[in-house]
Amino acid sequence: MNQISFRDPDGFLMESNRKLYRIVLAGWKTELEIMKNDFYKTFSIPAHKKVSIPVKDKFSSMLETEGLELSNILEIFEVEKLSLITYPWEWTPIMLIDAGIFTLELQKELMNSGHSLKDASFFNIQFENNRIIFLDLLSLKCSNNYYPWIPYGQFLRHFVYPSTLLKYGKINNLKFLWNYVDGVDPIFAGNLLPSYSMLNLFEFFHYAIAAHIKKDSQESINDALPEKRNSQIKLANLLDWNISYLGKIKSKLKRRNSYWADYYKRDVPNEYFNRKSELLRQFLKSIPNEGRVLDLGSNIGEYSLIFLDYYNELICLEKDTVCCEVMNANLSASVPYGNGKKWHVINADITRPDPDIGWMNKERKSLLSRIKSELVSALGLIHHIYFTESIDFYRQVELFDSLSTNYLLTEFISSDDEKVKIISRNNPSRLSDYGRESFVKAINSKFTLKKSAMLSSSRELFLFEKKI
Repeated sequence: MNQISFRDPDGFLMESNRKLYRIVLAGWKTELEIMKNDFYKTFSIPAHKKVSIPVKDKFSSMLETEGLELSNILEIFEVEKLSLITYPWEWTPIMLIDAGIFTLELQKELMNSGHSLKDASFFNIQFENNRIIFLDLLSLKCSNNYYPWIPYGQFLRHFVYPSTLLKYGKINNLKFLWNYVDGVDPIFAGNLLPSYSMLNLFEFFHYAIAAHIKKDSQESINDALPEKRNSQIKLANLLDWNISYLGKIKSKLKRRNSYWADYYKRDVPNEYFNRKSELLRQFLKSIPNEGRVLDLGSNIGEYSLIFLDYYNELICLEKDTVCCEVMNANLSASVPYGNGKKWHVINADITRPDPDIGWMNKERKSLLSRIKSELVSALGLIHHIYFTESIDFYRQVELFDSLSTNYLLTEFISSDDEKVKIISRNNPSRLSDYGRESFVKAINSKFTLKKSAMLSSSRELFLFEKKI
């Protein structure tokens, strides 16, 4: 049994035999009625099922050994377990903004039934397909006193301040957030903003004033806002002000572009794309399509969509932030709400994966431990890692072996290819060991070659099966 959350005084999650359980403590007794409300389903809170008496007795005895008073256990639920957990530093900017707007809309809906959020953390949110999921049932509480909204300071740190930095181009992605797990400090953010930002009324109140408020009492920023009233209507107006502000930033970010987001339009002829797509389908038909696919370096998801025709779950991992935004839009349009399948977009650099972090490095798992899949795809990636990152074939295979449980789908691009000629200019000494023979030999140390096919005179597609 593994306790995977522990900071909430009202309960925690535990994992046992690959199942997830929520232990609810006595402090949440009044809130149990939340389980009966319609918004419980509206806001995609994972399903909670009461455990049977024998299971409850088993948990009770195990929890007693950990020093927990059994009388303090109110209820135990088996919780719907998500197939993948991602963290805010792996999201795109638009995903963060959508999560923030979702949090505000949830708070507005909660007020209609006499409830509120007791915190507004980005860790409460998950994405599956284009569906936003609210994870933390115990963050909901009964309340009839909404203003000032106590979680507002946390909401600003987690959602608004990083969004403002994105608005002014001070950051381009969210990777820095893994150093700011409790959000961005307003003084840090304010010092990065241009002076003219204070002409914006929202930014004036939320930066010029917030800079003078201590972090541990930042919720008092509510008091500094105009026309303070202790009312549900006033909080709704404040939430709408935030929704409007975040929405405008989202519209601006949607107009961003990047070199790699235009790659297929600029550098991939239709004939080559069609041939590669057809060969991919042939390869995929030749193997069992069980489990999920991890598509490394997936760009805007042109080939990723093919995987969803054969597998029920897809993880797309891409370094370029704008590519991830486009890919999210493409997948949402092509496979709305999954149509019975699951897909995830992760904005991360596979050569610099997130480590285990948090309390004793156990609170949040590393990226590599979360994305293991039956099939790993690394199309158009090998040469980039080899020359740009100076990672040889054997070390790349070590990575693929750690991520794949069954198959590896990849391609080799020879030194005669124009793209390799360009990318190798800055690291020409590595050309001497770069070749098809050394590539296949390295991969054969962990995998067995099943089939290969030429994509062009300088490009070859490979399917490998993992050695047992």
